[in-house]
Amino acid sequence: MPRSSSGVPSVRAPHPSIPRLPPAHVPRPRLTERLLAEQSRLRLLCAPAGFGKSVLFSELLLGLRDPGQVLWLNLAGQALQPQQLVAQIATALQRPVPDLPAPLALLQLLDGGNQLLWLVLDDYPSQPPAELDACIDQLLARALPNLQLLVSARQRPDWNLPRLLLAGELQELDATQLALTRDELERLVDQLAPPASEAQRQELWEESEGWCAGTR
Repeated sequence: MPRSSSGVPSVRAPHPSIPRLPPAHVPRPRLTERLLAEQSRLRLLCAPAGFGKSVLFSELLLGLRDPGQVLWLNLAGQALQPQQLVAQIATALQRPVPDLPAPLALLQLLDGGNQLLWLVLDDYPSQPPAELDACIDQLLARALPNLQLLVSARQRPDWNLPRLLLAGELQELDATQLALTRDELERLVDQLAPPASEAQRQELWEESEGWCAGTR
């Protein structure tokens, strides 16, 4: 996986498909390094809103020396049919929608040959149609060697995740792991409110419990 010479991802110039990092961003290499430690087909962030899932994926991709092709879809938590997902991907790739059933059309669109493709499904719906879950499950069951799937969700998707985990094809972080550490919180407060007293910082730490949005 492309990395900086020090082994820590280094943020490069903005990529047109990757959302910019927010002001007062606190890098979290402990998480990006964990997500990149293995060549997993699926990297899943599962936590309620405000835990920095989208920002973490942006940091990960911007830290790659040469990510290849990046396709970022903001699903905004809205349930959609498989055909709608296929249409969004075809539009983003500037290709026609294959005249095939949705699972086969998805496989055809995402089989990029020798080019590495990062597909980000940001804010996957909490209550998707069963057909959409089945479509993604079929995609995960097929080994497309140059496809890397990054998914953020507020609830764990109903996919065959145990099979992926046993095969070493799943990297998953939940709210406990995504929560800010005390050091990360201190660095964020240093940027947002440097005059904050030690008592205020302690109170913020106790009340936010590492919740990124709550800290901000």
